[in-house]
Order: sequence, then C-alpha cells, then structure tokens
Amino acid sequence: MKALSVHGPWAYYERRNAEGEARIAHLEAELEQLKAKHETLEANYKTSEDSRLNLENITLPSLRTENERAVNIISNLEREIQGIKDGKKAQFDKMAEQVEDLSEELQKMTADNCVLRSELSKLVMNKQATNSKLELVKKKLGFTEGEAKVFIQELEEARSSLKVLKDEVVVLQADKAHLRQQLESRSQHCMTLISDNKR
Repeated sequence: MKALSVHGPWAYYERRNAEGEARIAHLEAELEQLKAKHETLEANYKTSEDSRLNLENITLPSLRTENERAVNIISNLEREIQGIKDGKKAQFDKMAEQVEDLSEELQKMTADNCVLRSELSKLVMNKQATNSKLELVKKKLGFTEGEAKVFIQELEEARSSLKVLKDEVVVLQADKAHLRQQLESRSQHCMTLISDNKR
C-alpha cells in the first residue's frame, strides 16, 4: 500500500477540515457573542418596556395628578392673591376717603378755630374795655364796683336801644321821603287836572 504524503490530497482535506473547524469555532464564538448581545438587548428591552409600562401606568398618572394638584394650588393662590389685592385696594380707597373726610373736617375745624379766636379776641377786648369803663366810672362818679357794673349795663342797654331807635328813625325818614315823593307826584297830578278843567 502506498503511503499517503502530507502534500497529497489527504493533507489538503485535513487542512480544509482544520480551516473549517477553525471557521466553525470562530462562528460559534461569534454566535455566542451575538446570543449574549441578544440576551442583553432582550434584558434592556424588558427593562425599557417595564420602565415604559411603569411610566405609563404609574409615573405619568402620578405626574398628571401632581400637575393637576399644582394647577389647582396655583389657581387658588392666584385667586387668593387677587382677593388680597382687591381687599387692599378697597381698604386703600376707604382709607383715602377717610383721609379726605378728615382733611375736610380739619379745614372746617381750622376755620372754626379762626372764628373762635377772633370772637375770643373780641371778647377779651370788650372785657378790657368794660374793665376800663368800670374803673373810669368808679373814679369819676364815685360808684362801687357793683354800682359801676349796673351803670355800665344800663348804659349798654341804652346804647342798644338808641341804635334800634336810630334804625327806626332811618326807616321812618325813608318812609317820609317816599310819602313826600308820592304827595308831590299826586299834587302835580291834581294841578294838572285842575289846569285841564279850567280850560
């Protein structure tokens, strides 16, 4: 039997077989890597799917609820702020009205105070004048203080009565002048009638 040579067909097949086995081993290793990647991708997909489901079923509804709650809180706060603003505006308007009323009252009181000061000044002057008159009457007429007061009071009443009489005299004089004017007018009219009758 003829010995097989390493350079013959058998060697070729052995080499091809070795190459095939190496290729198979490489492909198997690559397949294992692909399987591992696939498993990783499957795990990542499952995790992502779980996260998505958790997001859709739990997180998103919770976020929607929180968002609605936040919107309600914001709306309530805005209404409360607006209410506070309206209340402060009403309070400010009321205070402004009160300040205006107080200013008017203060002006009125100031005017009244000026009038009272003027009247008080007149009273003081009248009192001083009365005291001077009392002293003068006491010195000139020898009256006591009580007699001097009675005398001055009677004198003031007489002056007041005299002023009334003077006013009445003025009115009477005006009436007299008016009557005289009417008399002259009627006399002139009568003279005219007499003259017409003579003709």
